Amino acid sequence: MDRLSPLPDDILAKILSSIDNSPDAVRTCLLSRSWRPLWKLLPELRFPFFPEQASMFRDALDRHQVPLRHLQVEGHGQGALPKSLAIWLPAAARRVSGCFALRNNAAPILEDLDDERAEDQTATIELPCFEQATSILICLGLLGSLAMPPADADGAGGVFSRLTDLCLERVWFHHPSELGDAVSSARCPCLQTLKLRNTPGLEVLAIDSTSLLKMNLEEVIDLRELTVEAPELKEITVVDCFVFSLMPSESIVVTVTAPELVFLDWKDSMESQRRILAQLSQFPRLCSLGSLLIFVYGTDDAFVPYNTYFLEFLQHIQFLENLTLTLVYVQDIENYQYLMEDMRMLPKVTTLHLIVASSGHCYGACLFHILRVCTGIRKLVLDLHATPEEPLTCPPGCNCENQSNWQSEKLLLVGLEEIEIQRFGRTTHDIDFVERLFGWATPLKKATIIFDILVREGVAKELCRMFGLFSRPEIHIEFRYHNNKKMLYAPED
Repeated sequence: MDRLSPLPDDILAKILSSIDNSPDAVRTCLLSRSWRPLWKLLPELRFPFFPEQASMFRDALDRHQVPLRHLQVEGHGQGALPKSLAIWLPAAARRVSGCFALRNNAAPILEDLDDERAEDQTATIELPCFEQATSILICLGLLGSLAMPPADADGAGGVFSRLTDLCLERVWFHHPSELGDAVSSARCPCLQTLKLRNTPGLEVLAIDSTSLLKMNLEEVIDLRELTVEAPELKEITVVDCFVFSLMPSESIVVTVTAPELVFLDWKDSMESQRRILAQLSQFPRLCSLGSLLIFVYGTDDAFVPYNTYFLEFLQHIQFLENLTLTLVYVQDIENYQYLMEDMRMLPKVTTLHLIVASSGHCYGACLFHILRVCTGIRKLVLDLHATPEEPLTCPPGCNCENQSNWQSEKLLLVGLEEIEIQRFGRTTHDIDFVERLFGWATPLKKATIIFDILVREGVAKELCRMFGLFSRPEIHIEFRYHNNKKMLYAPED
């Protein structure tokens, strides 16, 4: 007996919505004639391929009866061509009231196409205005160029009235200057998050937004001028944007007006970093920085200028809630000088995160020096970063052994209450340093030890017992495997 078909359509639509693949859900409607129109009631459609028949897909979207809170189309092939996308994108813009995702996973290689196909590949894709969408993600795979929807002559059209999140990846822009206008408050009054990744050709980006909270720019290739006016902006990340610019360094423009900024991660050309450094006083609420790269050993011509810049950067900041330093050891340091003595002060920091890429070298002297100039921390996260390919030890007589006097010096970390050590136990350096760290941190209350992936279970248990030798009863220690699974073991056992 058919007990399903008599159910109300909204219940049947919920049953179909449990099928992740929308084409499969549509095919399921063939079970019964009364089921055939039910796919039109699905609030979410996900297609793991581009439609080969663009006009049929357009008509299907127009026949859809409820607003789409999620429409996702991804794949590659003939259906990803600009000519095909232009047919059904306007219908998608009319139907989507929530999230829209368009992702071309594999763009064809232009050299392998005939002239007609190649011309189609490089055509312009006009983005219609998604007036009701709240989130848009577009990854064109550098297929064609994207034209932002223009405003009407009176400036009233082309408004993304509900859009809060916009992510554009691997996109060429037909008229790059249009992007800043399209994402500013007049056109995107609710935009909160903007992400641009791997977008060549965008030389100038000027944004004026009263709603923007987070901006992430990664490999916005060719960028030479960035102007942001965003009074509510909280986070900004810029990675490898200006480094590809062919313009003279003096022509780089960076102007960020964001009095509410709390997080800054700027990994780009030194000239662009100098530009943002000059504006630090305009960020009175800044309390967290992205990871800063510090070379422990190096030469005057290659590494010292790099370190000097970051150290000068930190000297302009008095207080940070979170500071992350990535400490890099090159593998062969025989003829290199020790550079950490140049670090004479750090901001007052609440949580200090140290990522140690030691290449098998003894890192104790480096960490001792950093803790000595940053004694007021309350939490220390120590990531003993290592890959399986890295050596476990350095050659005998290595230059890193010349800084061994730290082991006999005293240090008091009077505020350190919590320690988290990640990827522990791969080398003897780990054990030697952590034993002394427990002695320096007199108010320590909690420690979390996460073992490296190469540490076998039996060795991990022996290391747990070792902690019982230098730990104190008031310290709560939690041991975890590399997958963060808690070990059922305590040192007193």
